[in-house]
Amino acid sequence: MKKDKRVLAIFVLALAGLAFSGYLSVAELSGGTICSVITSIFGVPPCVIGFFMYAIIFLITLSLLRKKGLSSLEIKKSCKFFY
Repeated sequence: MKKDKRVLAIFVLALAGLAFSGYLSVAELSGGTICSVITSIFGVPPCVIGFFMYAIIFLITLSLLRKKGLSSLEIKKSCKFFY
């Protein structure tokens, strides 16, 4: 049970990171100026790379939660502050 809570915590943090990096990515790609020390990595803004890294973590933890048998309702209850 303790391991399930850790996976759920990673899931929630990945969701928060996905939302934050998504906001920064939209702001950066729409022409806004986001203060960053590194302007690009291989021509891609770091916030976009972060968005995809959080998306991968989110999908991995989502599949782990589904595999462990947590229903969508239980996952939504744990993330209720995002709704």
